[in-house]
Amino acid sequence: MPHSSRAKKKLWSKRQEILDPNGWTHVVKTAPKNISQDLKLGLSLLRNKPDIDGATCSPTEVPDGLTVEMAREKYASYLARWNNTRYCQDLQRDFKNIILPVNHLEITQCICLGLGSFFAKSHFFSLFEGAAVRESFSQLLALVTMLDVLKEKHDIKDVFFQEPRFNSLDKELLLSMGFVVLESPDAMERMTSTTFLFTPHLEFFIIQNALEKAHPSLYCGNDLEHHVQWLDGINETFPGFLKNRCSVSFPQVKSDHVVENALSNLTITWKPDKEDPRLSDK
Repeated sequence: MPHSSRAKKKLWSKRQEILDPNGWTHVVKTAPKNISQDLKLGLSLLRNKPDIDGATCSPTEVPDGLTVEMAREKYASYLARWNNTRYCQDLQRDFKNIILPVNHLEITQCICLGLGSFFAKSHFFSLFEGAAVRESFSQLLALVTMLDVLKEKHDIKDVFFQEPRFNSLDKELLLSMGFVVLESPDAMERMTSTTFLFTPHLEFFIIQNALEKAHPSLYCGNDLEHHVQWLDGINETFPGFLKNRCSVSFPQVKSDHVVENALSNLTITWKPDKEDPRLSDK
């Protein structure tokens, strides 16, 4: 599969550290090519859990004293800082230079899965500044940036969010931005071939379910090649989706470890024009 000049992190190192489909690193005594069939079978069965789409997860608790107005002010503060970052500029550049020029790409809606709560009550961090909250905000801001660029060319009518851990303030913020919040697993039934699907660091079996509903025209999320290697011989969903598609890595983050954790090891994947020279590399 074609790649950008930006180097991706290796799936494993000489110390035999391997990255599982959900992005966790494990130290093993055998190389990934010798992964046991029992492990592969376990991964394939995991996707058949009854709560696969998060329907049994509970919403997070709203922090004491937090109002809708305070939540909007906090988002505005994050947005102002984000817009002045080099990462925001690099992401805008990549979408303008790589995605917008694709002639046969059609995007009419966006579906975002599994961002986590933006305003979850924490007993260990200050009201807003927990790392998980900042990572969720970073992913939301990255999505807003990508949508702003895409709307320069594409008529994106609806932006859907699905996250069973959203609390009332999370939903109020997204609704105030003109987005639609769905209950799990409604988003799966809205998947189409003109969808922009955003699934940063989501569990592989949920992504697999989405791709089995429809192949989106644009996908941003986990590096699906990792899933192909781990699930080789079990399921053809990921190889089938990646066929005749191009992928590049998200821009690299060096100055902010929270943003790096939120947006690392992600790729942009799309179906290019037939005359795109990158297809000759496949």
